[in-house]
Amino acid sequence: MKLLPVGSIVRLKGGNKMLMIYGSNVHNLTNKKDYNYVACFYPEGYMGSKYNVFFNNESIEQIYFSGYTMKAKDLHYE
Repeated sequence: MKLLPVGSIVRLKGGNKMLMIYGSNVHNLTNKKDYNYVACFYPEGYMGSKYNVFFNNESIEQIYFSGYTMKAKDLHYE
């Protein structure tokens, strides 16, 4: 399954607020479940851990923007 990149803007099924993905393949420490994504409200941004939104691919209704991706050969670590 291909995941959306960090920075992607989505709306979930039944939702009326856009979210910005800031993490993928994450574990929610509160309910001990794994999720495809963690996101924050957009355009507000991160407002603290109690506002984290965890979800999986099948919950996405609409993709507004796909975040930035780069080829592995373009990554440079120092």
